[in-house]
Amino acid sequence: MSNGKVKISVIMSVFNQERYLEESIKSILNQTFKDFEFIIVNDACFDKSPEILEYWADKDSRIKIIANKKNIGLTKSLNRAVQEARGEYIARQDADDISLPERFEKQALFLDNNQEISILGAFGYKISENGTILGKQRIPVSSSAIKKYLIKKNPFMHTSVMMRKEIIE
Repeated sequence: MSNGKVKISVIMSVFNQERYLEESIKSILNQTFKDFEFIIVNDACFDKSPEILEYWADKDSRIKIIANKKNIGLTKSLNRAVQEARGEYIARQDADDISLPERFEKQALFLDNNQEISILGAFGYKISENGTILGKQRIPVSSSAIKKYLIKKNPFMHTSVMMRKEIIE
């Protein structure tokens, strides 16, 4: 897109997650949909996460690293990333999670074709530390089921969420 815009801004906050970080980053960079920027906040990590982030930022110009001088936590770090985001859509990714290759393609197409929808999520797999699939995590899918579920807890798996940036603003 022209004027510095991208379709999707992917936001991630990292605090000492060196064990899974590289695989998580690769799952974003390997998306079939390519029109995105990847904003990663280093929330004052003191493990090898900063080196991993710099390595990948040097390899892919879509990655932008924001370094917090001190640890401010997930929510404030994600808010910093949103402030930098230039995309029409915001996609979340946790530093210890993996996105399937067609995630962005399917989610962006759905939002493009359903203007009345502001936020969406997806089912996911629970996986063990060694990568074994332990089961599928399902979430409510209809608007009425989501509203009913919201009374008890958040019906969205954070790392599967994509939303219109305008609803955040």
